[in-house]
Amino acid sequence: MKMRLKPQISANVFPQIIYMLIFMLLPPETASAEVYLMTVRAYDNCKICTGKTPRHKAYGITKSGKVASHGTVAVYPKIIELGTKFKIEGFGNKIFRAEDVGRAVKGRRMEIWMESHNKALQFGKKRLRVFVMK
Repeated sequence: MKMRLKPQISANVFPQIIYMLIFMLLPPETASAEVYLMTVRAYDNCKICTGKTPRHKAYGITKSGKVASHGTVAVYPKIIELGTKFKIEGFGNKIFRAEDVGRAVKGRRMEIWMESHNKALQFGKKRLRVFVMK
């Protein structure tokens, strides 16, 4: 009786295959990007998140001097420079901009601006791939 050998596939191969498939499906400018695995959270303009009230002269203003809006992200400038454009896993082809910094944003952490505190809380804390455009 002949015995058939089953191919042995290591469990750590599957993430690599998924990663390769993601790059095949992304637009060319993303496929040539630097990729970082980052801890991503969310924030809004409220006093809890920023420490500023609507009466503060810098309320809603980012470190780069722009008004925080959809696509604004707080980063650690030693890893991702202010002004850098990038995409975040799970957000499709939306392009984000590094325009702000924060007290809790150090190392491989970033915070996405949201329009309300409830939405920021719902987003929570996630480990996502960030594709930095060259």
